[in-house]
This record gives sequence, structure tokens and C-alpha cells, in this order.
Amino acid sequence: MHQKILKKFLDINNNYKLIFKMTSNLDIIEDTLEDKLPNEDEIQDFRNKMDEWLKMDDQIKKLSIAIRERKRLQSVLGGYIKDFMFKFNYQDVSINNSKIKARQKESLVPLKVNDIKNKMLEYKNLSGEDLVNKIFDIENREKKVVNTVKRFVPKIKHLEL
Repeated sequence: MHQKILKKFLDINNNYKLIFKMTSNLDIIEDTLEDKLPNEDEIQDFRNKMDEWLKMDDQIKKLSIAIRERKRLQSVLGGYIKDFMFKFNYQDVSINNSKIKARQKESLVPLKVNDIKNKMLEYKNLSGEDLVNKIFDIENREKKVVNTVKRFVPKIKHLEL
């Protein structure tokens, strides 16, 4: 009994869906058959907007190329400044309302998969936690010195009078 009622409900529901699809398809067909042409003002406005958009796109491309070139130059100059500051042992240099700081930092060389495999073969008599501790032991890992130069610009807070 319940199955018959459920089946009738589903049939009615499917019929409504079919009718809805048919009416929405008819609306789409009617919309495509109607002549929807823009008037002269809309066309002129569209052309103006396209011209403006193309100009902006060209400017963005030119500026991105200019930024890329300036970053390359900055990188070269940064290398020179870093070498100079570490050669003559300058730690901090103040210039043009900013401070250039040179720092040396010692860091661990990253482990590579091949290094881990080689250490696993080397310590094949160890297993589990002992093996992991031996591979990732911080005291026995190779270290490198990294020289960095950074610019710090002080933040100016707005004064209230």
C-alpha cells in the first residue's frame, strides 16, 4: 500500500520536473529568437571600455617587465653590499631614514632522500627509534653559515595634535 502511494508521488514529482524543464527550454528558445542588439551608445561605451582595458593591460605588462629588471639589479647590488659589509665587518648601517642590518646565521643543511637511504644502509643493524635518532641527530648533521642583509624602515605613527 505504501509503495503504491510512494510510486504515485514520485511519478507526479517527475512530471512536474519534466514540465519545468520544457517551460525553461521554451523561454531560452524565445530569448534567442528575439532580436537583442545593442544601440549605438552601448556599442560606443563598450568600445571605450575595451580601449581603456587594453591600455591598462599594456601598462601592466610594461610595469611588470620594469619591476623584474629592477629586482635583478637590486639582487646584484645586494650581493655587493652583503660582501662589502661582511668584508669590513659592518653590522648596522643607517642611511635615508632606514637601517641596513647584516647578520650571520648558522643553519643545518637539509637532509636529502639519498642521504637518508645511505644512512639507513650504514646503520642497518639499528631499527626503530634508534635508527631515526641516529639519522636525524642534530649534533652530527652538517651545518652551514648563511649571510643575510635586510633593510628595516622604521614605522612612523601618526601624531595627534
